[in-house]
Amino acid sequence: MERKIILITAENYEVNSKTMALLYNEATLGSIIIETEQIKYCRLTPNQIIKRSCILKGISYEMRRESSRRILKKSQMLPIVMESYEKIIVFPTSSPRNDNCDWLCFNHIIDNLPNKYNKKYSIVIFSNSISQKILAASTLIDRQLSLCGLIIARTYYSEKSHQQLP
Repeated sequence: MERKIILITAENYEVNSKTMALLYNEATLGSIIIETEQIKYCRLTPNQIIKRSCILKGISYEMRRESSRRILKKSQMLPIVMESYEKIIVFPTSSPRNDNCDWLCFNHIIDNLPNKYNKKYSIVIFSNSISQKILAASTLIDRQLSLCGLIIARTYYSEKSHQQLP
């Protein structure tokens, strides 16, 4: 599969069902956006893209974060539900307070492998079979994936328990 590389302006990217990763680009202080069929560059940091996408989808980052906090009963490095209907959930690989925080999309991660040469990194394999070296230990990514699954389970269970019997 041939991937296109596209340079986009800072104002026009929104997290969507094709978004696999938002990686901090140290060279430009912006983002490398990995989608299922292309790679894009943006002048916004991953955190700025996440916050802007939340607002464009109708609920602020702070409200989405609070929702995750209540569901998980935890307060740091929380996954964010971007789109509940499509179950698009993104999670940070470090503290979102840092501009260099990367965000990965739960829906597109097939596997996560430790980097045998440096435990600070892991290799993430995405749904399109692309592998990407990520600055985060594989144990941290596994924990974040588990939290995303917990959000889905608790949200689904909650929705089912509120439905009335016919």
